[in-house]
Amino acid sequence: MSSKNFGNTAESFVSSYLSSRSFNIVAHQFYSPFGEIDLIAIKNKALFAIEVKARKSFAFGQPIEAVTPKKLERIRRGIVFFAMQKGLEQHPIQILVASVTVKGGKMDCILTTVF
Repeated sequence: MSSKNFGNTAESFVSSYLSSRSFNIVAHQFYSPFGEIDLIAIKNKALFAIEVKARKSFAFGQPIEAVTPKKLERIRRGIVFFAMQKGLEQHPIQILVASVTVKGGKMDCILTTVF
């Protein structure tokens, strides 16, 4: 499986994972002038930007380690842009990193709030 296919599979997995936990996914691969946000969801009137990072092994570190402060700033600006565009600026905003790993051919996800 190519890296792009693996990434898309991980995003689909996280979308299903979040939906099963009462998140309403409102956008996939949202593009703003600041960059892409993998998933955007709403839960309990809060707006969530979700960055999906997936690893088949830990040879290059944990998935969350790939999210730099610069990337977080782009996501923050992007989710504010989205909120303003959709009239959701009154909603509290959170940024989550969904760390996806594969163990024994099965995907697992850990959510970490980073903002």
